[in-house]
Parts: sequence; C-alpha cells; structure tokens
Amino acid sequence: MMEPLLTIQAAMDRWIRRFAPGWVPEQTGARRKMEPWRSLQEGGIPCLKGEAARQAFNRVEKKDAVYFRHGADPHDLAAEVFPCTDASVFECMGDIYITDRSFSWTYVHTRYPWFGPYFVRFQKW
Repeated sequence: MMEPLLTIQAAMDRWIRRFAPGWVPEQTGARRKMEPWRSLQEGGIPCLKGEAARQAFNRVEKKDAVYFRHGADPHDLAAEVFPCTDASVFECMGDIYITDRSFSWTYVHTRYPWFGPYFVRFQKW
C-alpha cells in the first residue's frame, strides 16, 4: 500500500526523526539550523557519500519517492520523483531531500559541492 501524500513539513519532520535523530534546531547555530543534512555530514548515521551515494541513488527503486526542501512552504506537498530519475537531475537544485514514502532510504544533495551528496538505506519501518 502506498504511503499517503505528505506536506513538506510532515516529510521534513519524519525525515529528521528517521535520519537525523540527534538534530535539535534550538541547539544549533543559525546556519546549521536550516541544514538538517549536516547530521549525515557529521557522522550521526552511517551513510554513503559522494559518487558512491550517487550510484546508490541511481540503483534504488524510486517508485513512490518524493523530494522536498527544508524551509519551503511547509503546507505544500512533497513532489513526486519519476522512477527513471538519476542523481544528475538534482545537481543544480541546492539542498534537496529525496526519500521513499516509507522513509527506508534517503538521498540528500546539498548546495555545497564539497559536502555530499549522501545516501542512507535502512530496513522499512
């Protein structure tokens, strides 16, 4: 059964609980507050980085995947990802979070070429 549609706020809240459980915006600096992906960069959860992350994303099943941006209108819906989409599509999009609707994997492309991208895969909840 496909997971329900998610608002950006719901998707981001769930993403943080799943992939950045130690990230607390009130305890972070102003810049880091807007970048929950930094929990991956700082080693909070083991992940693939760089080219290995791109290759993993290109291989993963993207049926029912969505993408969203932290800081976008929280009431908008997360957008669908086409099943044939590869990592190169996100290269010029800044900070973007991609996940399947069950949050068993995530791919995060950052706006900084020296950070990421990152890929994490867990068992489904």
